[in-house]
Amino acid sequence: MRKKYTKLVLICAALTLLPLIAGLALWSKLPEVIPSGIDTEGNVTSTNSREFTVIWMPLLMLLAHFLLTSVGSRKHADALTDKAYKAICCAAPLLCNAVCLPTLAAALGYNVPLNVVVCAIVGLMFIVLGIALPSLKPNYSIGLRFPWALRDDDVWVFTHKFAGIVFIICGIAMFVCGFFYSTLFAFSVFAAAVLIPIAVSGIYGSMIERRKQYVAAIKKAAERAAKNAKKKPQKPTKRLD
Repeated sequence: MRKKYTKLVLICAALTLLPLIAGLALWSKLPEVIPSGIDTEGNVTSTNSREFTVIWMPLLMLLAHFLLTSVGSRKHADALTDKAYKAICCAAPLLCNAVCLPTLAAALGYNVPLNVVVCAIVGLMFIVLGIALPSLKPNYSIGLRFPWALRDDDVWVFTHKFAGIVFIICGIAMFVCGFFYSTLFAFSVFAAAVLIPIAVSGIYGSMIERRKQYVAAIKKAAERAAKNAKKKPQKPTKRLD
């Protein structure tokens, strides 16, 4: 945890526990089994126990919050920008409240399309990640830590700028699909939204590294040829009488 952001980390931790407080206050009104997934037609697709939804889910998010914010004290996390660290601090409380509170509302009988909410939240998270990724400096703690990106700072920058664009596009697609398509299709898009940005960004970074190596090899060969040309003795010219 970064000392100058201790207050922010603690405030976000308190906000992460809001669903726990709300769930305990409504404990007697909540059913033993709480729906955790509802499709666009209102059919329950998955359920969780009241204890897990009210108690364990916020506590797990709180644990994730402290694990994520702890990267600020690691050896290589100095390269993590303040903007990215603030985004990490706010991620857990936003996700926890956006998921748990609609779940509690649905359990109380309100018509809340949870899958639509989840898809919208995940889509917004991908958009936020897409905005934050280009600001990440080369480091060994967070980001797309491909070997070729860690070997070269320029490749890291190109990879994360490209990944930011891909993440934003996938986030918009996830956000839209949650509103207009079935649950299966939406979660298929979710799987694609997770895999495609990482895979495409990794391939792009590898291509950038190979291109740099190719250009460097050509430049080195040209310099070697020029150096050899200078060292090569010139033959004396014959005078014509």
